Amino acid sequence: MFKCAVHGGDPNWGRIAAAIGKSSARIVPEKLSIRIGGVTVFARGRGLSFNLKKVEKHLAGKTVTVACHLGLGRGEYTAFTCDYSREYIDINADYHT
Repeated sequence: MFKCAVHGGDPNWGRIAAAIGKSSARIVPEKLSIRIGGVTVFARGRGLSFNLKKVEKHLAGKTVTVACHLGLGRGEYTAFTCDYSREYIDINADYHT
């Protein structure tokens, strides 16, 4: 769902938080912060008011940066992914196992 949000230019921090919650990471919502393109959209357990146009412009760019800080230590992890195109979505929507 997160890739679909990026493709659609939707700064839906809830999808990001849900993906983090499904990971094996320990989560304390009050310590979690989420930034999209350098703009904080979630912190201290709640969504924040933010410059929607700035974040939408970032999501429309060639490279999208999302930073999630758990606030639980000094560990760090970087993930790279690609292909948020309509073709990617179409291929995966039509794929059956």
